[in-house]
Amino acid sequence: MSMMQEDHEASSVEDILKEAVLNRHQILYLNYKCLTEFPEVLYSAVRQDGQSLYDHVERLYLKRNLLETLVRMGRCQLCWF
Repeated sequence: MSMMQEDHEASSVEDILKEAVLNRHQILYLNYKCLTEFPEVLYSAVRQDGQSLYDHVERLYLKRNLLETLVRMGRCQLCWF
């Protein structure tokens, strides 16, 4: 299973998502990012074959953000506690 190491607070969400696509990480950590909205790119970005760029993501950690709503992403488990 490929997962990102828990990132530093200084890492940008964009950098984390780019690395996730390049390395096909299955677990992403977006903790402490002050997100107020779920990153749209996670459910809207598609490859040329029509598949999601993030269809390989199995878990997404969102601890200590300011999200009011969550979006279901295929088989991905959302962890926000």
